[in-house]
Amino acid sequence: MSKFVLATGLVAVVSLGACAKHSGKTETVHAEPIMEPVYVEPVATKKY
Repeated sequence: MSKFVLATGLVAVVSLGACAKHSGKTETVHAEPIMEPVYVEPVATKKY
């Protein structure tokens, strides 16, 4: 039973590795950073 589990795991790892290797190149998308919004602190017009 232990050898069967080991063999099944080995086949799964090898098949996943082969699929990942042959999946081809994917286009990487570079995201530009979002500029921070300009924040102005409120100024009190009335003095208490």
